[in-house]
Amino acid sequence: MPCAAPYKHFANQNARLQAIVDHINKEWYARRGLIVEKYAGDTGRQPAEISAAHISFPIEFPGFRSTIMMKDMEDAQENMRRNPN
Repeated sequence: MPCAAPYKHFANQNARLQAIVDHINKEWYARRGLIVEKYAGDTGRQPAEISAAHISFPIEFPGFRSTIMMKDMEDAQENMRRNPN
């Protein structure tokens, strides 16, 4: 049985990319929220921990990094054409 296109659940590739970006944002804000709660009221440690997480997040998830670093939607579309999986 042939494999369906990975974006068949989306209206188009732009919608697929938007869903990926939304997922990345959701993951980042969840991580940031945990830090904000853990260091609530600590005005020195909280920003330092958020900054460290901002650096470690794209290192831990290199696929996310490549998506969020794209210059614009045209770059994203070209990247998806060259790397459909």
